[in-house]
Amino acid sequence: MAITSKLKFVEFANEKKQNVTNTTLTGDTFVSDYGNNYWSFTITSAPYSRAELGTNMPLSSDNSDVYSFILPSPIKSTQGSATGTITVSASTADGNTPAIGSTQIGVSGGTGTLKNGDFIKFSNHTKVYMLTADVNLDGSTIDQVYFYPPLIKNVSGATMTYNNVPIKATPTSERFEYNVDTVGYVSWSQNFREII
Repeated sequence: MAITSKLKFVEFANEKKQNVTNTTLTGDTFVSDYGNNYWSFTITSAPYSRAELGTNMPLSSDNSDVYSFILPSPIKSTQGSATGTITVSASTADGNTPAIGSTQIGVSGGTGTLKNGDFIKFSNHTKVYMLTADVNLDGSTIDQVYFYPPLIKNVSGATMTYNNVPIKATPTSERFEYNVDTVGYVSWSQNFREII
């Protein structure tokens, strides 16, 4: 399918970890973690004519296919003024390392600002994260970056993408929906989830 400017994302959401709670015969409760947080979203097309249908079909009816999307225009790049290469340092201001489970990292390089709600990703894995606080980058000291969900991989030494952030995703089912209006314009939507 041709991915055109007629596509937009809606209902972008973070799905929490898949935890299972169980109780032993002695009455003790324990929790097992069976997965990481992931983003889910719906791709919706803008209306187009039936004549354009062949070049604007949904991506796939096979939920084993994996795609890499650039996030939509309002959220694909920082709302701040950041420029330059941002690299993760080996530790944060409180001495923590940027390890699995961290929600704070130290970074160096780059100038300008990153804004709360910006999406970011790191060069050593495909997971996408969201900033939970503004960041002022001065390019010369270690700046603190706060985000959610927690890291799924150590990112020490990785670079950070904050513009044209890509997300790796797959359809959640083989279903997609069509809407046809009274003058013959068609729109469709399909649900996806992030692949990590």
